[in-house]
Amino acid sequence: MKRVTIFVEGGAPKGHGKGTDLTRMREAFHTFLGLSDAVRIEICGSRKDAYDEFCNALKEEPGRTYLLLVDSEIPLQEGQSRWLHVLNYQQDQWKKPKEATNEQLYFMAQCVEAWLVAHPENMKEYYGEKLGNLPVTFNVEEISKTDLAEKLNRATEKTDKGKYSKTRHLPDILKNTDRSRVRDRAPHCKCLLDHLKSLGVCRD
Repeated sequence: MKRVTIFVEGGAPKGHGKGTDLTRMREAFHTFLGLSDAVRIEICGSRKDAYDEFCNALKEEPGRTYLLLVDSEIPLQEGQSRWLHVLNYQQDQWKKPKEATNEQLYFMAQCVEAWLVAHPENMKEYYGEKLGNLPVTFNVEEISKTDLAEKLNRATEKTDKGKYSKTRHLPDILKNTDRSRVRDRAPHCKCLLDHLKSLGVCRD
């Protein structure tokens, strides 16, 4: 079985996150993706931190398989390579490391919250009856990051748990999100899950 590390954008900026918060986030991604114990999740803070850690690992530990998982931030162009997306994105302009392949970069499109709203019943279970209307677009990757944030804040602001918080709420919601539901509604999540399955480190 391959040894795999996934560098994930998320959590507090590097050096500022609480150990318990990082552990909860790692466990949430591990559970949601259905990963085996051969996979290590690294929650890196900013997307730039995730990219830098991924690049460094490629040079320092060539014996493992490394993946980079970040928000796409904006819509992805059909047929465009994933590395070209981050190169062209003005806030990134990341070059593909010479050691990397096209099968090592994956996206939460356009952000991780799209995965959450792909399973609205789980959101209802978490927030309760006061949860407002969530986006109903079948392909959740078509929802802009800004629009999704506004709708998610509006839908949760009157709940007993309060307005959606990535650090407080995301881990508990994500770990109970049905990945098969997300696979059906988020093509880039399906792409990631299919690759993990091909590596033999994903349960389904």
